Amino acid sequence: MYKLLSFDLYGTLMNTPPANAKAFGAIVRDAKAHHVDVDAFYKFWEERNISHYFEPYRSYKQICRASLQETFEHFGIRPGNPDLIEYYFSVFGECSHIRM
Repeated sequence: MYKLLSFDLYGTLMNTPPANAKAFGAIVRDAKAHHVDVDAFYKFWEERNISHYFEPYRSYKQICRASLQETFEHFGIRPGNPDLIEYYFSVFGECSHIRM
């Protein structure tokens, strides 16, 4: 029998907020949505992301792209390019510092 333990360390042990702010600031900028509050945009995206975790399996990257598209639609950003989620993945290396 296999046992699995999963622990979400992002934001708990790893300092993710600065990197996430950088990534989502770039997404909002590239989407030319200067009227949109980056923090509100990020929080909505994160809520959508979490809601997808309970659905049939998709890769994390697929979930992130779908959530970004939903976030663009929610904020009336058209067209929204879900490929901009690459900004988020590109800052992962900046999150590798353990919080003290």
